[in-house]
Amino acid sequence: MSQLTLLFLKLELYFPSGRVFAAYGNNYLQYGPWGPSPLPWLSSLSVDGAEKISERLSIMSGTNRTILRIDASMRRQKSVSRMLADEMVAALGVRKPGVSVINRDLAAGIGIVNSAWIEAERTSVENRAPDQRALLAQSDALVAELQAADDIVIATPIYNFSVPAALKAWIDLICRDKITFVYENDVSRGLLSNKQATVIITSGGTVAGNDIDYATGYIRHILEFIGIREITMIDVTGLSKNRRKVIADARRDITEASAKRLSGQRNLSVAE
Repeated sequence: MSQLTLLFLKLELYFPSGRVFAAYGNNYLQYGPWGPSPLPWLSSLSVDGAEKISERLSIMSGTNRTILRIDASMRRQKSVSRMLADEMVAALGVRKPGVSVINRDLAAGIGIVNSAWIEAERTSVENRAPDQRALLAQSDALVAELQAADDIVIATPIYNFSVPAALKAWIDLICRDKITFVYENDVSRGLLSNKQATVIITSGGTVAGNDIDYATGYIRHILEFIGIREITMIDVTGLSKNRRKVIADARRDITEASAKRLSGQRNLSVAE
């Protein structure tokens, strides 16, 4: 069995409920998806283990950058947010050596928080029963994806003036006390640092930033809450009014944002 095959077998274990992409030279490889439910073994993943996945992934693959792409549109076809996410990920250099992509498609399904989940999350790691670890397994996997990522691309429509239910469920599962945030003297501090996020937000009639937009500010707040401060919003709202112009403007913003990101990465590499 080749080293490349072994690598992707390991990636399948680390990201059982997502889709993993990797670029090697000019080869663009896609592995997955493995379905929205975590594999049974993942129920034993500890918090410390999840925090080390990024390091392990880097050691195994030799990659320099990891992009986490999150799609919240329930439409697989004719989705503007998915189309522009394709372009953003491509602009960030997915086909270049040393760049890997984790794809989290929320349309594939995602769990929701219930009373049993809350009880499991509030139970100390060493005291969790096997069924409690299983309940938290998908949340652990989602958090591990965030921890592994350098760049995060969230593509979402606005549904009924706010975020889709699946994106809200994802948010509930990745906001974990003492894992992605912590309170110190009644002040919150995000624990996910050195990450950059791009949010592609689309709508037909709701315009970003107006009085009935309850999505844009909320997504920004959540990202800042977990420690992600470098956020670029790609406004693709108001498609029903002037679709061609809105998409053209968004593509220009994507070009500018990706160029800025890549320039910053090159400058950091020189500094190191």
